[in-house]
Amino acid sequence: MGKKENDFYEYFAKYHIESLYKTQNLSFKKSERPDFLSERNSIGLEVTRAYIEEWKQRDAVVEKYLGKGLSFLEVKRRVEADCKHGFEGRLFDINGTAAYSPTKGMYNTKIHELRITESIEEKTELLENYKKCHEFWLYIWSFYILIDMGTISRVNEFYSEMQQPLQFLKIFIRAREDLYLLQKGKPLEISKMDQITYNEVRKLALVEAGLPELIDK
Repeated sequence: MGKKENDFYEYFAKYHIESLYKTQNLSFKKSERPDFLSERNSIGLEVTRAYIEEWKQRDAVVEKYLGKGLSFLEVKRRVEADCKHGFEGRLFDINGTAAYSPTKGMYNTKIHELRITESIEEKTELLENYKKCHEFWLYIWSFYILIDMGTISRVNEFYSEMQQPLQFLKIFIRAREDLYLLQKGKPLEISKMDQITYNEVRKLALVEAGLPELIDK
């Protein structure tokens, strides 16, 4: 994935979280380790994508277009144009929005659960090397169609049992249009952005990433 696409996903996460916690006026600023810091380093926000290594190449093709407001037909057209020798994954039309499966046939979907838990564990192990913050939040992107509440519930069980001394206080998992919130000792939450907020967040992220030409696509 190129830098602009990577920046888009990071800034989308930033503006998404800021829209959820408007009353806190977070105003995250770009940083490194973590990716964003709120005022006085109160909250550190890290953003990552839970991809499967063997599917990384096909994921990269699809991720250029998913989540950017493009129609299913437009995503399909662009993916097919990029893959001159055929696309090894599969695209689905869900009410005009594109969803993605990394294979054309059946596979063990538990691999998605394992990759998300690995992402949480990998990022947690790095926290001791991050800038000091009052608390850390993690935002995980997953583009695979077969992630559901059952998958996230098992991820939440894994997270609840983690014993590392320094951990993420909140973990957000964006799967398709759903955003799951994991917090220790609290019920699993799920939410969706309304279309107006989505359009605004997407626009801001595209501008920050240097991709303004996609705003009206």
